[in-house]
Amino acid sequence: MSFAALRKASLAILLFFLGGHTVGQEKERIWLGQLAPGDRLEIRTAEHVLWLQLIDPQTGLTQMQLSKDGVHFGPAEQVYLLGATAGRHPEGLMVVRMGCIEIGKRLELAVGDDQPQNRRLTSPVRQVQIYRSNLLALP
Repeated sequence: MSFAALRKASLAILLFFLGGHTVGQEKERIWLGQLAPGDRLEIRTAEHVLWLQLIDPQTGLTQMQLSKDGVHFGPAEQVYLLGATAGRHPEGLMVVRMGCIEIGKRLELAVGDDQPQNRRLTSPVRQVQIYRSNLLALP
């Protein structure tokens, strides 16, 4: 078993015992507003694996770690997940479906803050795994 598979299985088991669960169904479109603070997302693009912990679903504020190989991740940084886009259109406009992740579309991210100079596009999203964090309160 590879390290990445072992890590993923360990996280799923840990979340299960702590009261969280994974959403195993693949969906074409995920709306951030349907997620809760603390939920984690593993997003696989054509070039990277992104681990995100959702802080505020309304604004898209997350803590994100980035990996090229799915095993070695960089340090966490504050990122706003703005939404899904097909990229720039020939006329120069970029249409973003705000608060949404779509398979086959790129993600627009704002690193640090949402100023235009801090925005980045990912390669197209291939897969999204959601790890719910709805922990039960202990008495």
